[in-house]
Amino acid sequence: MKGYPISLVGLDTARCVVIGGGDVAARKVAGLRAAGAWVVVISPVLCEPLEGRVARGDIEALQRPYRSGDLAGA
Repeated sequence: MKGYPISLVGLDTARCVVIGGGDVAARKVAGLRAAGAWVVVISPVLCEPLEGRVARGDIEALQRPYRSGDLAGA
């Protein structure tokens, strides 16, 4: 298992959603990606590190506010 809490095993096959696009979200995304998870960020605005990850195809971003149903499949 890659470095994430033991209660979150199997992240290498998981789709994880992070709500928010600031520095805290960027740290969460970094940890989830290091553990192998595919990450979708939902936020109208993204900080530079998240914009870079999106540009590289490392994560997906929905640049809009959270909507009911966004967590389906996560």
